[in-house]
Amino acid sequence: MWNLLSPDSEFAKVVNNIMDMLLLGLAWLALCCTIVGIGPATTALYYTIVKSIRRGRGSAFAEFIHAIRENWKLSLVFGLVYAAFVVSVLIYDVPTIVAYFTLDTHPSLLIVLASFVKLFLLGSLFLYVFPLISRFQLTFSGALFTSLLLAVRNCFSTLAMLLIFFAGLFLISVAPFMLFFLPSAIVYAHSFLMEPILRKILSDDDRIKHKDEDQWYLE
Repeated sequence: MWNLLSPDSEFAKVVNNIMDMLLLGLAWLALCCTIVGIGPATTALYYTIVKSIRRGRGSAFAEFIHAIRENWKLSLVFGLVYAAFVVSVLIYDVPTIVAYFTLDTHPSLLIVLASFVKLFLLGSLFLYVFPLISRFQLTFSGALFTSLLLAVRNCFSTLAMLLIFFAGLFLISVAPFMLFFLPSAIVYAHSFLMEPILRKILSDDDRIKHKDEDQWYLE
């Protein structure tokens, strides 16, 4: 019993991680409410979940703030671009898809397929671009191209992550209070599929260049 209550026990570590994930989810949600914070918050959430929660490096809150400071510029741009695309999807694509399956006068199949492709690309961009920004120094075009390329090359992982994401949305719709924890849980689940992909594109030169540093992302 006393071993379970020890700060160094596995049980205590699990409890601490759960509490950290809850706090990270609250911080992410608060920043996303500002709209401009969507990108920086999502980048920082992925970085912190992998480094602090999974790898046990540093304080979760400190790593979250560090990731925002390091990556806020590009993350902010992508967050605003993504928010604009989401608005267009909600205004045009979602009603188009719903109308095709529910109304007597259908939109053309080609238009509906185009909306599905748009949804896939938008979802894929969201899945990959913020983890990439958290790990690599990229330009806007480089992050965009690499995200879409990785989404296509790793289509099965992409589909699995999209399923996890939409399952999370469904759970939130059923139990809205889970919004405070599920963002961290979804990112945690995604990281098991994302990290092997990110490690593959890390060049040998990068590994050698940073060999004297704590390469926690290779574990």
